[in-house]
Amino acid sequence: MARPARTAARDAAPGPVRTAPAAPDAVTAFLADGSSATRTRSRTRPRTRSLAEPTAPRTAARVRAVAPRAEGLGDARLAAHRPPFGPAGDKARRVEAADGEARARFGAAAAQPAAGLGVA
Repeated sequence: MARPARTAARDAAPGPVRTAPAAPDAVTAFLADGSSATRTRSRTRPRTRSLAEPTAPRTAARVRAVAPRAEGLGDARLAAHRPPFGPAGDKARRVEAADGEARARFGAAAAQPAAGLGVA
């Protein structure tokens, strides 16, 4: 097959527009055991700036849950007592709030445990 003859118009044309090749989006998660997991997703078309570009890594990650982890905690026996969550904890928090208000209004001796009063 013969090559087409070059024309002045064709030589003057800038040629095809160059775009960056399709690049994968990658998200790396560092796991609790020290390892890492990477998810990648290749784009179907060459990369261009669009509104969807900032959300692409989040879409590639597909995070279903996040669990917080506490590190470097002290001994539990040395921690201050905190009421638990739930109905029992709600009651304990209300009692603590009333005790704090009474002590603030009437002094430190205003609220004491009933066992210390000598009432049987």
